[in-house]
Amino acid sequence: MKFSAEDNTRSNEISEERVRDIIKTFFPSAESRILEECVSTQTAVKEAVKACPGRPLLIVARSQSGAFGRFGRKFYSPPGGLWFSFFVPSSLALLNEDCALVVAEKIKDKLSSALSLELATKEPNDIVTPSGHKLAGIIVTGIYRGSECLGSVIGLGLNVNNDTAFDGVDAVSLREIKGGYVFIEDILRLCLQSIASLVYDKY
Repeated sequence: MKFSAEDNTRSNEISEERVRDIIKTFFPSAESRILEECVSTQTAVKEAVKACPGRPLLIVARSQSGAFGRFGRKFYSPPGGLWFSFFVPSSLALLNEDCALVVAEKIKDKLSSALSLELATKEPNDIVTPSGHKLAGIIVTGIYRGSECLGSVIGLGLNVNNDTAFDGVDAVSLREIKGGYVFIEDILRLCLQSIASLVYDKY
């Protein structure tokens, strides 16, 4: 994978075909969708899964207008970042009290290794720099039909090439850390590989 890019046009590109190839590498039966904008990928995935709960489903948005994290806190999600939610059927193992931090640890390790970065996690669900600037947030929730758990939804917001100069959050992007643009599709691959390592105990 080639992570660095010369401009933001190619680096921010997310194609249907490429995303489909990436997700099927790790989850062969999965479906994927890309939205130009949505209120929240979490909401979009949950609505889609309730109608057809049997297969893994990835929804990626180029931007979100009402994304949220723990306790409904708003998550700023402009173009240039990686914003997705991924449904894993029957994934009870991902629903313990530390699940979001476990996912964050896996993704943090992949990013640190691939991009030669020093990153850390912060309870309960963040990936941060050593100085405490927030790079990403993860939320893991269950979808239920009555008392039956249909599976887990892993939502991730990761600042890749987007501007992070907004009020109220001490945030940073990969572009700001690396001093150059980063291919979002390659970061998506790393994140899905990290999730697969938890689901399948490999990769």
